[in-house]
Amino acid sequence: MHRADGSVQIIDEWKDIHYVDTDIESTQTWQVYDPIEPGDYEKISFTFGISEEKNQSLMFLNPPERDMFWPELLGGGYHYMKLNGKWLADDGMVKPFDFHLGIGQIYAGGIVIPDSITGFIQNYFEVELPGSSFTIADNDTINFEIRMNVENWFQNPHIYNHDVWGGDIMQNQDAMKMGCENGGEDVFSGVLE
Repeated sequence: MHRADGSVQIIDEWKDIHYVDTDIESTQTWQVYDPIEPGDYEKISFTFGISEEKNQSLMFLNPPERDMFWPELLGGGYHYMKLNGKWLADDGMVKPFDFHLGIGQIYAGGIVIPDSITGFIQNYFEVELPGSSFTIADNDTINFEIRMNVENWFQNPHIYNHDVWGGDIMQNQDAMKMGCENGGEDVFSGVLE
């Protein structure tokens, strides 16, 4: 949370990582237990994904977080997002897609097999929520809704074409990069309740 004077209050208790599962209603709400200093805040921002220092394999032992693991061969840690669905392909067939974002890989000679991985790319990024300014008084509580506009992962600033990228992008850094660039644009918005 960013104050008008330029200072930042970071939510840094272990609860700073929160997964949302559309099938588990309790994940749709995130309660922050950090004490928030009273005052005026210009905006709220967050990290989409998990920073390299915190994205460690086996840190979650229970579902649903445990089921978000990112394969060790592909960089380890956890998915930033799993968005699964179907698209109508150019050939007229309905095909499944797994739009999974996480740690990217660099492959030697463009050969996409785990034995040719020469490095990893951290794809997490910062999101600033438009219209997220608020004032909070001492001992006050606020509710802030973060909305994700799913269609915007695929249309702004880049048109994401499943016929070009295929249905599985975990080993395709160029596709993940495009997804992350779209995610940083206008996928997320916020509403103070």
